[in-house]
Amino acid sequence: SHVLLGVPFSPQAPAGDWSPPYDEACEEASVVMAVAWARGEKLSPAEADAAIRQQVAWEEFHFGYSYDTAVRETLKLITKASGYPHSAIVYDPGPDDVRRELAQGNAVILPVAGALLQNPYFAATPPYHMVVVRGYDDVAKEFIVNDPGTRFGEGYRYPYATLWAASHDWTGSDATVTAGRKAMIVVEPEAD
Repeated sequence: SHVLLGVPFSPQAPAGDWSPPYDEACEEASVVMAVAWARGEKLSPAEADAAIRQQVAWEEFHFGYSYDTAVRETLKLITKASGYPHSAIVYDPGPDDVRRELAQGNAVILPVAGALLQNPYFAATPPYHMVVVRGYDDVAKEFIVNDPGTRFGEGYRYPYATLWAASHDWTGSDATVTAGRKAMIVVEPEAD
């Protein structure tokens, strides 16, 4: 009825500077947190900052841009830029699929329509956003996430219904993000 994985937290602006590239670095920060956890690594603010910058540079070189990446591009940040092979995209999942992955010990990166989250800690509400789902609480009916969009995002709780209503992949446009397909990236921990 309750799972909580020890995924380390970093906001997408580890040093508190929300200017570019950090203002759009939720995908990169989510990848950095999930991969550090999967490898059993800690994550200091300096390490998070360096890793986020490395991810942005990789995207700029390979994609020609580094903001608003759908799950298919974000998976490449895990497998190619980070060199971590134990991850996969699942399309059209339901909340039970997320809970099942967490119960099996896997972290989930979830793309969302940021405005639908109604997070009071967002300084500016992102139209498109990504979070790392690291647990759930069936009693409270809440997902437990690391939300990189705020320095208060560690272990932030979203009601099941809220997070699931917000769950949408990037469509290429802020105007249509709420029509995006449901998708998740499952990140498995490295085997001992």
